[in-house]
Amino acid sequence: MSRKDKKPEPAPSPSGVERLHRLLEISLWINAIHADPDELLGQVVDSIQRNFGYSFVAVWLLAERGQCLSFRAGTGDAGRAMRQRHAQIGVEESTLVGQVAQTGVHAQWLALDNAHASLAAHCLPTTRAELVLPLRAAEELTGVLDVQRDTLEVFAHEDVMMLQMLAGQIALALLVAELHQREDRRRYFDQRIREAGQALSGQMTTQEAPDHILDKLAAVVPYMRGLLMLAADKELYVVAARGFPDTRRALQMRITLRPTGDIYEQIYRTGQPLIIDDVTQSPSWQQQNWLELNRSWMGVPLTVLDRVVGMLSLTRREPNAFTGDDAVWAQAFAGQAAILLEGSRLYDQMAGLNVELERKVQERTEELAGALRNLERLDKTKSNFIGVAAHELRTPLTVISGYANMLNINPAITSDSALTSMMEGVLTGINRMLQIVNNLLDVTRIDSDVLDLEKSPSHLYILIKRARREFDDSIKERNLTFEMVDVEDLPIVLVDPNMMYKVFYHMVMNAIKYTPDGGRITVTGRVLQGTDIGDAVEIQVADTGIGIAPEHIKLIFEKFYQTGKLSLHSSGATKFGGGGPGLGLAIVKGIVVAHGGKIWAESPGHDETACPGSRFFLQIPLMRLGTGQLRNLK
Repeated sequence: MSRKDKKPEPAPSPSGVERLHRLLEISLWINAIHADPDELLGQVVDSIQRNFGYSFVAVWLLAERGQCLSFRAGTGDAGRAMRQRHAQIGVEESTLVGQVAQTGVHAQWLALDNAHASLAAHCLPTTRAELVLPLRAAEELTGVLDVQRDTLEVFAHEDVMMLQMLAGQIALALLVAELHQREDRRRYFDQRIREAGQALSGQMTTQEAPDHILDKLAAVVPYMRGLLMLAADKELYVVAARGFPDTRRALQMRITLRPTGDIYEQIYRTGQPLIIDDVTQSPSWQQQNWLELNRSWMGVPLTVLDRVVGMLSLTRREPNAFTGDDAVWAQAFAGQAAILLEGSRLYDQMAGLNVELERKVQERTEELAGALRNLERLDKTKSNFIGVAAHELRTPLTVISGYANMLNINPAITSDSALTSMMEGVLTGINRMLQIVNNLLDVTRIDSDVLDLEKSPSHLYILIKRARREFDDSIKERNLTFEMVDVEDLPIVLVDPNMMYKVFYHMVMNAIKYTPDGGRITVTGRVLQGTDIGDAVEIQVADTGIGIAPEHIKLIFEKFYQTGKLSLHSSGATKFGGGGPGLGLAIVKGIVVAHGGKIWAESPGHDETACPGSRFFLQIPLMRLGTGQLRNLK
């Protein structure tokens, strides 16, 4: 009997319970397929053959963008042979495998049926029946499951149902495996992109950057030949070449951007990568006769702020060699490369400007150094003048004050009310001038760092109350409300009481001066722990005055600085808006800093109608007193 007439014994059919048990075993294999698709596909087809007695089981997957089926796994010697030679079947070929790949509907073939060509007719002559089922997941056909028998019998309905279920599980497992592989590839390329980005992050010149870019790109998207081209006046010129037999000749290439039918113009216009699977099939491709033919090509734009400044031209020898993932990773890399190129261009510009700038800076530095020396000399001269003037004025003013006081008690004066009134005016003016002279001397000592402090344990409440008494008449006259809150029980501090009295004197006078009649001044105290100057006593002087403009907040503590127009100030020191030499807050700051403290002001702004007010904060370190100091205080 010939091989054609020989009828092999059919494999025994398993019972229903045993069939389910075997089906479960195969399903377990399939569910683990994402670990290694090729290896486990082989185990799955072997398991289907072993458990159900088929003569041949194989899996074919779509390849070449759906144009053909690639053999991925098969049983026995035939399966190994087909795997080794990378067997493929065109979808358009008249085979049962191709038919199911086109229709997506399972089909079977018997040796008696001559209407269809079976794969068995080519490489498995013993096959007498074949069933091919589509592998479909998420509504997408990915391949087929090919099951064959060497007995002439139709596949029963229950066999078809069982194999359809297995085909669905295989398709789903392959989809999961592909997703895992994509995620692994994404992580791999993410790491490569990060590494490349770090390598491209340094400062380079326009001569160094292009070659560096092509070198690092090869680690992200391998290529045979690569060009980096920049755009200028509708033309691309090469600035770096890699993989060319004649690099100098490659660097001399120029490509004109033609308006229609040009692949470079398309990339330049759209700002998107472009892949040509086979340049021999592209009518717009122009092959350089001095170069070996590389059939796959990919162009990637270099974009800065939505502006294409150039592009990358990459080739591989085989057709269909570049994928969509290659385009994604190349474009991600190109974004960083474009930034490097733009940065290198700016770096070159800056290098050129730096030379000129350094020259000008040198000139300006010398000019400024001379101006600074003049300012220091003038400032020293001014400080010396203020000190000398204050000392020289103080002596005659003291004499005038003594004689004026003697006249003030002379009966000839006291008996005449008009003369008495005039003498009071003279004495008030003398005291005001003495006060200004003393302030000038204090400022001079502060500027010269010769402010001698004679510290002793002191109650800040007593010093504030003493300063407040100096302005009782002004407070009553202008109907101001003056309150002290939580000040009386403040702890004792180690300060110079005379100097600290001056601090509160000027702070209270400042609040009175800029608070309109009928306003309120509140002095509040508290103890703070853990400030930047350590434990401290904080005094806050708040008013309902005209406030301080933001641009003046830091300047008000400078000597001779005044807000507003001097021509609008009244002459009285405690009148609303009263004028003065602008020394009070400068003295306050100098004394507070000399005590190791801090002072600052806060205000919503300046408004003479709404009167938002201002708050001055004073912090003095809280120093622990020894037993002897406490005893002396008692």
